[in-house]
Amino acid sequence: MASAAREPGREQARMVRFGHARWDRAGRRLTVRGEAVKLSWKTAECLNLLVEARGEVVPKEELLREVWGAGLVEESNLAQCISVLRKALDPAPDGGSHIGTAARVGYRLAVDVEEEAAAPLVVAEVGGVKRGRYPRIVWVLGCVALLTVMAGGGEAYRRMERRERAAELLERARGMMRRSTLTEAEKAPGLIQEAIELVPGYAPAQAAFAEASARLGKTTFEASVELAR
Repeated sequence: MASAAREPGREQARMVRFGHARWDRAGRRLTVRGEAVKLSWKTAECLNLLVEARGEVVPKEELLREVWGAGLVEESNLAQCISVLRKALDPAPDGGSHIGTAARVGYRLAVDVEEEAAAPLVVAEVGGVKRGRYPRIVWVLGCVALLTVMAGGGEAYRRMERRERAAELLERARGMMRRSTLTEAEKAPGLIQEAIELVPGYAPAQAAFAEASARLGKTTFEASVELAR
């Protein structure tokens, strides 16, 4: 993926600004003109890839691969995400769009991206020695609490991502089962198994697996053995 060069030893700022928007890299949260905008995780990932590219074109193939994975995905899904972002962000300060299109190639952020510097630590001089305004223990406890919240939020985000991916696989499998060709139908159980591996105990996928096995003429015992592999 195209990305801006970073200075050696310099960490990325968590918050960035572009156009009328403010983007939280870690939390995947977008604010436009001071108001929070809720995005689906796929739309948020698309935006983050564009932000990190800093104006360079991100190919459609790369966006599809990074956000939707290696499976077959309709390009219309990407176009829908870009449309949602434009509706949330536009118009840009110059009256145009925040997101530009490179015909038949990909998309890019059409406004400058600026990193938002973290607030400096306020220090006070006591007895000739500079000390932080708050006791060290308060600072340490605050960091621990923040890391705990971020870790929990990250795990919840990953669970949601796995569940959405499982739902997509299940929908593709159902589409294959609706088709008349045996070759297409035989691919469905593999996709359903992948969905179950992503979300163990996913009841809709288990039911679909049993249905697919029945349509392919497998016995209940054979289907159970295959599902357990």
